[in-house]
Amino acid sequence: MQILVRACMNQPPVIEIPEQICVIAGTKISIPIGISDPDKNQNVELTASGAPFLDGNNAVLIGGGNFKPQPYTALFEWQTDCNDVSKNFYKIVFRAVDNFFGDTTGLATIKTLLIKVVGPPPEDVTMTNDAGAALITWESPYQCEDASDEYFLGFSVWRSNRSVNVQIDTCEGGLQGYEKIVFNTRQQENGRYFYRDDNVAGGEVYCYRIIAEFAKYTNSGNPFNIVESLPSEEVCFTLSRNIPLLTKVSVATTGANGSIELAFVKPDLISLDTVTNPGPYRIEVLFKPLLSGNFTIIPSATKLFNVLSNFSDTTFLHNGINTTNSAYEYQLKFYSGDRLLGTTASSSSVFLTVSPSQMRNALTWNSQTAWTNNLYYIYRRNNATGVFQLIDSTDRTNYTDFDLTNGTEYCYNVQSSGTYGLQFVPTPLLNFSQESCGSPFDNLPPCAPKIEVNNLCDQLGNIEFDQLENVITWTDPNAQCPEIQTISAYVIYYVPDSSGNFQEIGRVNANQEKKFIHGNLTTGLLGCYAVTALDEIGNESELSNIVCKENCPIYELPNTFTPNGDGANDVFEPVTNFFISRIDMKIFNEWGTMVFSTNEPSINWTGLDAPTGTYYYICSVFNQDLSGQEVQNGPILRGYINLLR
Repeated sequence: MQILVRACMNQPPVIEIPEQICVIAGTKISIPIGISDPDKNQNVELTASGAPFLDGNNAVLIGGGNFKPQPYTALFEWQTDCNDVSKNFYKIVFRAVDNFFGDTTGLATIKTLLIKVVGPPPEDVTMTNDAGAALITWESPYQCEDASDEYFLGFSVWRSNRSVNVQIDTCEGGLQGYEKIVFNTRQQENGRYFYRDDNVAGGEVYCYRIIAEFAKYTNSGNPFNIVESLPSEEVCFTLSRNIPLLTKVSVATTGANGSIELAFVKPDLISLDTVTNPGPYRIEVLFKPLLSGNFTIIPSATKLFNVLSNFSDTTFLHNGINTTNSAYEYQLKFYSGDRLLGTTASSSSVFLTVSPSQMRNALTWNSQTAWTNNLYYIYRRNNATGVFQLIDSTDRTNYTDFDLTNGTEYCYNVQSSGTYGLQFVPTPLLNFSQESCGSPFDNLPPCAPKIEVNNLCDQLGNIEFDQLENVITWTDPNAQCPEIQTISAYVIYYVPDSSGNFQEIGRVNANQEKKFIHGNLTTGLLGCYAVTALDEIGNESELSNIVCKENCPIYELPNTFTPNGDGANDVFEPVTNFFISRIDMKIFNEWGTMVFSTNEPSINWTGLDAPTGTYYYICSVFNQDLSGQEVQNGPILRGYINLLR
């Protein structure tokens, strides 16, 4: 490799392209590529490389190659086909280089475009009742079934017991909420692909989607690296409509003496064998609080009729229930005489909860329904008119209403919009929650400050013992906080060890210097600190960053002392003794006999009965760390002591 380094006053070219795209196989990709250079007098050459340019593919770069004046626009084109379907992205690398060093080279810019090619979805999926089975058929031929090298593997069939709202994303495959019941089929009948699902029960709802699959093959013919197409549209099916089907559980009145409106579609005349199941008929309505208790019959809701064709009473208003505090589940039982023909799946009302906070109300809701709710409309009461007005919609089960006035009550209800996915059931199914209110208030704490802790151990030079204090300083948390709060004070917390059991040791008003001096320490400088911020009404932030300080043990010994009783230098003791918890001192005479030992850091050897001379000592020094453990401070001290009289 040869690297040429030159000094230059130059800027690289600019390439304007998207970062990634996803397309369905068969789509012709045509992407303009903007080329420019900050140095206006230079020419720029554009080149491209990647798998779509290799043999067997037909990607082209129009307007690229050769140095030319800029700015200009090139064009990347690629006619994709079914053989390009891949689980991974294709990588196209574009390189633009200017001619700063002549018409050969200069500074270059490289940008990558990622392209994913996905298989098209199976089309025209239909559903019929085939002698007690679900017969699913779809279009033949499939658009990509003639891919080369038998790349097309077959179809998989996916089923759910309810309609599922799938947001189709060409970059992300897969089906959430469905079960894969057929892994590979290519059966055809009457010019269409089909699958017959015999595992269905009367009265249940089944929804299906089809996915095409592609694969490479081993030498033995086993598929690998399976790639799924986009899923088909959903089709839903019910084998027999010989029982009613709930379609509405909507709160009509909110209160301790509230009401819920119910509606259902009646059994189908064709599906119900009235010879085997003669009248009279009875529909019972049962209910219970959502997710608790047992279903009980509502006597006043029972529907009685002799002839099914004459029956049109398919609604009921359930009065006298507390809709403020609970949602309710309902189900229907359908009888021929005294014989139970079936029970519907249960469905509940929507229950709304409002959680107030700082200038906002957070709304959450839940329900359990036999149908699928895929959209929710949020209504808020106009405090001036008392009328509920639509303010937004969402496909989620939560919503936050911002920019409200603290202390003002806001009331809401939510209307769900759902479907069974069945042709004979009206769509959408619209159901209201109860009304729920909340008054925003300031419970939003300030952001936490960032602190530093300094002490004499951070200083250079001589250390004075009277400086035994830790100085805590911090920054204004509003400087980097997305929501600025009015701060009234800061709270300082301390713990003398690493236990994390912080205790408040002081407060500093917000109009004072952001500083706190922790003095009069009894355990040295050892300890951990944190600071919180308080707003005007007492909301406290999280703890700041935690800063822990260890002691800085200092222990220095003299080499001479004069125990002559003159009151000066009569005792052998350390010159400097900071933060030492224990020592192991042994003093020996010139013959190697130990004449003194102690564990006290102050030593205080008086030299009594010791003759003038030179003595040798060995001293291990210990201090206590944040964990409460005693650790040795540095290497063992060794030296000589001159005892003079």
